[in-house]
Amino acid sequence: MRILFAHNDSVSAQAVTSELRRSAMAVDFAHRSDEAERLSICNDYDVVIIDQDLPTIGGYELCRSVAGRQVPPHIMLLTANRVEDRVRGLCSGADDCLSKPFASVELVARIRALSRRRRTAAPLILRHEGIALDQARREVRVHERLVKLTPKEFAVLRLLMEAKGQPVPHEDLLADIWDTHMNSRTNTVRTTVSRLRRKLGCPEVICVDNGKGYRLGQRTAPTSVEPRIQDRRRRSEPVPPRAAQDAPASAERPRPQP
Repeated sequence: MRILFAHNDSVSAQAVTSELRRSAMAVDFAHRSDEAERLSICNDYDVVIIDQDLPTIGGYELCRSVAGRQVPPHIMLLTANRVEDRVRGLCSGADDCLSKPFASVELVARIRALSRRRRTAAPLILRHEGIALDQARREVRVHERLVKLTPKEFAVLRLLMEAKGQPVPHEDLLADIWDTHMNSRTNTVRTTVSRLRRKLGCPEVICVDNGKGYRLGQRTAPTSVEPRIQDRRRRSEPVPPRAAQDAPASAERPRPQP
């Protein structure tokens, strides 16, 4: 999930940004409303968080600008604890308002709630080859066995399952789960996928698609060894006595006469 966080205080926003990233969200930070508007035009965000007290054009005008696009992201406005401020924010195009000061855990919960609205037609539980991912409970089970995943591992698996077998490029995983400041040549994605494979217990289910990225594949069915065991037993059986009696006498070479 990719977030744009526009806040007027970069120091206090740093702690919030760290909490969002620990929750497997890619966060781009903007200190001014004009910078936030430029980022919102250049990038696709799931949720845009706007402080009402942004410099230059202000938070309410930024709300109207972002909401006026053809495919707007969900907008959350951070306002003072006053009814008129929240009403003005909702009228400016915000989907939700959160009064300051706020707890980071509540902000994370509200962001996830906003993101679920866009995927109303998508099932809350995604399934693939015995793997069940519950988006509401944030749980993953493999054949009913609960698997403990980190937020990053959970986010990678969710994107792969939403793609339904289509490859997800390495750059898309970085943009959606990490952020734009992450080096594109980093091995972070590969390391996360490797840990995810081990935890799922079925490494072949996540495939590398010829440099295009990662995708979910089909688990190879275990080959039955019983036919090979039976065949090996047949070859090792001794020759029956009747077969030995019926063997042709010519098979024995006569001794030469002196």
